[in-house]
Amino acid sequence: MEIRELTCIGCPLGCALTVRMEGEQIEVSGNTCKRGDDYARKEVLSPTRIVTSTVRVKGGRIAMASVKTKTDIPKDKIFAVMDEIRQVTVTAPVSIGDVVIENCARTGVAVVATKDVAAAGQKTDGNKDCKGGAYNFFHNYSPYMLYVVGSIILTHQSRLDSISPSYVIASPSTIISLSFSILTVNDFWVV
Repeated sequence: MEIRELTCIGCPLGCALTVRMEGEQIEVSGNTCKRGDDYARKEVLSPTRIVTSTVRVKGGRIAMASVKTKTDIPKDKIFAVMDEIRQVTVTAPVSIGDVVIENCARTGVAVVATKDVAAAGQKTDGNKDCKGGAYNFFHNYSPYMLYVVGSIILTHQSRLDSISPSYVIASPSTIISLSFSILTVNDFWVV
């Protein structure tokens, strides 16, 4: 009897799974939902992964664009997929979802762009490809941003449809629940 210990990735609980295999019989324990059972069986019988990487960009405002496999691939094909990705150079402009490689490493799975890259000299909407993620999050998506200043938190409340942002100063105790429910650690700046 073979026993394998796994941590489930089916949901945020991360259940500790024990898989007992004897011949063609598989028994899964430790899961709290059906997704854990499905994940464990798939992982021991035919493990798959989504591969993320970067490709070179010719004539772009930046030199690299992030890519990923459109769906998961067999785990034993990861190195073949990476070898093929490593050889690719795309020409700007690149848009999210553009197919970079069709049928990568004969897996039947495409590799797609996960980042917009404008051509050098091309104007973009908000220069999304040349500013950091926090800039894009703040200016395009977030209704609330928090700046930590000592023991006081400065809240920048700005919506997409607003013309001028409003600033509110609040104590950490009044805003702390908001900060944990909406933002992540990457959205904080110490001033």
